[in-house]
Amino acid sequence: PASPVSPGESAGENEAAPIERAWSTAATMGSEVSGDTDLDEVLVPQSTLKVDGEVLVSVSHCVSPSEFWCQLVANHSALEQMMQALNAQDLTPLNEAPLNTACCCKFEDDDDARFYRAIVEAELAEDQVLVRFTDFGNTQECSRSDLFSVPADCSELPMQAIRCALADAVAENDVWSEEIISSFEEIVMSEDLIALVTKIEESGLVLVRLQCKGKGVSQLLFNIPEDDEQASSLEQEDSAQRGDAVEE
Repeated sequence: PASPVSPGESAGENEAAPIERAWSTAATMGSEVSGDTDLDEVLVPQSTLKVDGEVLVSVSHCVSPSEFWCQLVANHSALEQMMQALNAQDLTPLNEAPLNTACCCKFEDDDDARFYRAIVEAELAEDQVLVRFTDFGNTQECSRSDLFSVPADCSELPMQAIRCALADAVAENDVWSEEIISSFEEIVMSEDLIALVTKIEESGLVLVRLQCKGKGVSQLLFNIPEDDEQASSLEQEDSAQRGDAVEE
């Protein structure tokens, strides 16, 4: 993580279902999320996203232009306060951690060795699991003995990671080149971005158009020049409107 739930109703295309029950419903003291819950749906934060709405986001984890995780910038302060509270108390080890168990554990690459909220996404071996840090979106393999329950006061804040995909970019043969992935990560990981929500799929995946410093991320990623013809057309329209105003 750079510095995770209760199931909501299935999201439709036009609106992501808010998580009506706070994370404490499913996650307090390491309780298990329903086995038939779609984890992608679980990752949508309580703040409702709407199609055609714009939000300021930061990308917390990037796999490719068709799989990355965003946080709402407006929630950064609340997330940091929760993190401070989580790491200021003694945590209780989990006796059991089956699939979909909400928990917290340390992120191995964090120099401060802080605990983060997570969920057990896969069981790899008798004592090894794959967890997803659900405030950030990335995953990590760890031992079951490294998992702790989430204190009640740290389970109020809904999961903050939102799984997204670019709405205006498609990989050739469904495979992104390493060059494109690297360029995309370089563009989106360094700045806060404006995200225009174009669709919210049943799974909870949010399709977005991203803007960075006033330019479309897809335009920057593929070095697409601005449409001179379209710009000229707009200029002509503007000139015509000014001419009409003068005549009046």
